[in-house]
Amino acid sequence: MILSGTEIRAELLCRDSDGNWPATPTVIADGDLMLNSIDLTLGLGEIYRTTRRTHG
Repeated sequence: MILSGTEIRAELLCRDSDGNWPATPTVIADGDLMLNSIDLTLGLGEIYRTTRRTHG
């Protein structure tokens, strides 16, 4: 997971069922961030709630 320092945005890279990495990350700019490997779901805004970052 990579969190942006300039905007509300996360990039996720997760191995597929064969153990291969995807060619491009999944970009999340709104909604929930789900980390299935540790059974964690957070609203992306919660991660940035104490910053001055805004959408768009």
